[in-house]
Amino acid sequence: MNIVLCGFKNCGKTTYGKRLAKELGREFFDIDDIIVEQYLQQFKEKLSIREIYAKIGNDEFRRLEKEVAGIVAKKDNAVIAAGGGTVMDPDNVKMLKKFGRLIFLRCPKETIKERIFKGGIPAFIDADNPYVSFEKIYNEREKQYLAVADEIIETHVGASRWCHLLIKCRS
Repeated sequence: MNIVLCGFKNCGKTTYGKRLAKELGREFFDIDDIIVEQYLQQFKEKLSIREIYAKIGNDEFRRLEKEVAGIVAKKDNAVIAAGGGTVMDPDNVKMLKKFGRLIFLRCPKETIKERIFKGGIPAFIDADNPYVSFEKIYNEREKQYLAVADEIIETHVGASRWCHLLIKCRS
């Protein structure tokens, strides 16, 4: 059974996912990284996930994301980092849950906001009104993460967060 980490951008999915996979002796897959690889193979252009989203737009990005989610969902006994918006699509949730457990890495909104804006405004946030856009998207996504998660790990509660995640995933 796979372990699928979901949560907002910059909540620690990749960091925790790599560490968890190593500790459990499992393969690690990051949906965003695979999208970058597939885009490079298909279009012969190396772009970041942010650049891909900006270039192809939301609808085409979500189509590509669904394709990748379908591939990684069928992996066996892997740790998967979902993209921040991956679980907003009910089909993706169904696929990922069929072969794994969804774990929501919950991080405080202010921490996420600080991390995101420190790196520049992502393409999925309206640059004309970024703070209002962030609030809207964060609230929509958090509601969905809570609705679909099999487990919730609070990532801001000190060193115990790693131990808690590891214990949950070993059981």
